[in-house]
Amino acid sequence: MISIQGPGLKQRGIAPLISCGHQWPLHINGDQHLTTLCQYGTKQQRDSNCSFCTLAISAGYPRWWLSDEVGKPPQNRPAHGHTNTGEYLDGFGNKVYVDAVGNPVVGKAPNRYDKAHEKGSGFGFMTCDTVKKRYALASFRFLVDATDGKASNQFPGFPVTIHQEENPGENRFRQTYRISALAMMSPEAGDATSNSLAVSNLRKR
Repeated sequence: MISIQGPGLKQRGIAPLISCGHQWPLHINGDQHLTTLCQYGTKQQRDSNCSFCTLAISAGYPRWWLSDEVGKPPQNRPAHGHTNTGEYLDGFGNKVYVDAVGNPVVGKAPNRYDKAHEKGSGFGFMTCDTVKKRYALASFRFLVDATDGKASNQFPGFPVTIHQEENPGENRFRQTYRISALAMMSPEAGDATSNSLAVSNLRKR
């Protein structure tokens, strides 16, 4: 994905996204202090690459995505039903599908580690399965034991596994299996449940 400036768009502060061909990569990014799993849209919603924004280890300047609270209801909220998720137009008019977002709370704790936890600090992990062509994504809160398997260790919507061909828009979000934090970080991990979907044959590049 790239941002372009067309006639008159720069003056209006609009930077639309265009697709760079039929791509397969997952966009991994950070430095926004707000963990998200999104998917870009070009001609229509969810027709392009997925984006995983990892957490900051020390979120000094928290960000929020509180679309529900500011009266911006989405279209097509994911089946998990978490607030502040679904299809939107961003501030530049770009189409974006927010599948998961880890909003912080206002940091008030006197202890700096507790305060970092409140402000949405944490750890993002991605495990690539190069054989089955899938990405396992995890987004852990700051003050947790990532090995104990508690669902509350991660932000709402995580962990999640997506397939490589979802990046060009062949979507399967929330139809794929869910795996535990321990299984996700294990190189020997296989399918965690029996309802995983077969990955279509992709041309080797």
